[in-house]
Amino acid sequence: MNSAFLFSLLAMSATALALGVAALRPGFSGRHASLLGSAAAGMLIVVCFLHLLPEAFEAEIESSVLVLVGFVGGALLTYALQKLWSDKADSSGFEVVSVLTAIGIHSLIDGMIYSVTFATEHSAGVYAASGLILHEFPEAIVTYAILRRSGFGNLRSCVTAFLVAGITTPLGVLLADPIVSFGGSDSLSNMFALSVGLLIYIATGPLTAPLRETSSGRHVFAFMLGIFAAVLLSSVPLA
Repeated sequence: MNSAFLFSLLAMSATALALGVAALRPGFSGRHASLLGSAAAGMLIVVCFLHLLPEAFEAEIESSVLVLVGFVGGALLTYALQKLWSDKADSSGFEVVSVLTAIGIHSLIDGMIYSVTFATEHSAGVYAASGLILHEFPEAIVTYAILRRSGFGNLRSCVTAFLVAGITTPLGVLLADPIVSFGGSDSLSNMFALSVGLLIYIATGPLTAPLRETSSGRHVFAFMLGIFAAVLLSSVPLA
């Protein structure tokens, strides 16, 4: 079992744990989901700017352009999906399906990022995966909450959320592995640069939304705690 797939299974396990907590303590998990998202944002920002971005720039001259393409691509995809939701929100069930589709695609891309970063360098994969695994918890709770608000029962919400936000991560690794294995070093470098740009967007965009939308000092504390945890992780030598 390769490292990328192993970490994707850890991410899937984090999703299952989050859904278990959400089902047993819906009030508690709902209150703390955004705090975990803020902590994940802090971790990913450190990982991206101190580790992944310099490595991407060393690999290829064109990497700066590809990082930008990955960042802009993530922003445009988010905008397109939000536009689609707002235009079709009056259709029965369409909004729920759209949100779940977006979360599923996001988790699939997470798995692909695992595959690319681990293939580039083991330590880069560990750093990226650590931040991504942390954000699986709030992502799973958000998916669960959407389903519950739409009238799904407790068990059905947990199972559906696990299929959408959990299983898709190792599936992304399985889909990306053949491309990573047979694409050659140039293709791998290009994919790595694109994944770094997408990670930067995830870290500075969706995950930092609570920091921009609320004035709570708890989110700032969680964000700084995530930064501190990433710095500590960076000081640990990884084989």
